[in-house]
Amino acid sequence: MERDGPVHRTIHPAIPPHVDYRLTAPGETLSEAFGGV
Repeated sequence: MERDGPVHRTIHPAIPPHVDYRLTAPGETLSEAFGGV
């Protein structure tokens, strides 16, 4: 999903590995559209 744009992934070089995900602007739009489902 990151490749298509709705999600942005941030990898933190730590032990243990830590990854954060957040919605991009297109992802926010999708979230609003799916919210009514």
